[in-house]
Amino acid sequence: MLSVRRVSMSSRARVAASAVLLLAAVTTTLTVVSAAPADAREPSPPTNCRVSSDRGAVARARCESGYGTFRAWALCSHKAGKVYGSWMHPSKFNSSNAWCAPAGAVMAYGIEKREG
Repeated sequence: MLSVRRVSMSSRARVAASAVLLLAAVTTTLTVVSAAPADAREPSPPTNCRVSSDRGAVARARCESGYGTFRAWALCSHKAGKVYGSWMHPSKFNSSNAWCAPAGAVMAYGIEKREG
């Protein structure tokens, strides 16, 4: 049978051990809290956007930076409500097209953005 030996710590040793554990917990917490904002990004809508129409059959929208998504919208001469292009992510190459063709023309146009 194993014998168990009881070891008692002095009050000074207990205070020192508690201080070390508290310091370790605070350091870990501060490291996690300070690292989180750097890794997280602020949600923001797309930026550096342009929208255009040839007053013909299509409205085009393009956003080149930011986060989230965007799409073009158009009011067509032959429809009661808006028509929408596809949701796109910002890029120099992506554009969203809202089509009024073949029966109508673009009467008004714009861009809709979502934060991401």
